[in-house]
Amino acid sequence: MTDAVQPGSLPAAADGTTPVDALAQARNAQIALALAALVEPARAASGIWDRTVVVNGVTRASTFYSLASVLNTIAVLGAVVAFLLWLRRCRTNADILAPGTATYSTGWVVGAWFTPLLMWWRPRRIVLDIHRASHAEAPDHTGIRLINFWWAARVGYSVTVTIIVALTGSIVRVSPVITIVLEVVYIASAVLLIVVINRVTEAQARRFAPSSVWA
Repeated sequence: MTDAVQPGSLPAAADGTTPVDALAQARNAQIALALAALVEPARAASGIWDRTVVVNGVTRASTFYSLASVLNTIAVLGAVVAFLLWLRRCRTNADILAPGTATYSTGWVVGAWFTPLLMWWRPRRIVLDIHRASHAEAPDHTGIRLINFWWAARVGYSVTVTIIVALTGSIVRVSPVITIVLEVVYIASAVLLIVVINRVTEAQARRFAPSSVWA
């Protein structure tokens, strides 16, 4: 890999830590996302199975579905926390690499994901800003496309699930075919985000301390 900036040519972050710290947070986020991507399909599969279990004419939820739902909730929360920690670290790094280029303040790094309406497009803008700042020396157009694909998959999944729950009252009531399609999109979204995290983190590590990271 080509070193865009020599070691020591850029300052450390305001809190005294170095941008290389994002490497550990990136791995945590990737592992958490991978676990969530494994647990969610198990929950969906158990939901499909539950519809075939009928006792005295009534469909009963199985213990496996209840357990899978709890594990899924824990996995998703863990992935959200790990990802946001990574994203905030990389946003701080981006300010060092390309000062003044971010569209939104650091407060939006977390807040944008939980603000009604804005959460459908602002987080994508934040991730794009971080990505572009990280690759300022050599723009990564493939990475930008990956971010767009990830966001399309994420929004598509979220909007579809929201509509289904609003119409039926429960995600488990849709047909198995729709459930399978949704799970494929969910897994694709997780995989794309894992790749995006890798590209951004490696780009920042190369620019801040290439010799120490890749030695």
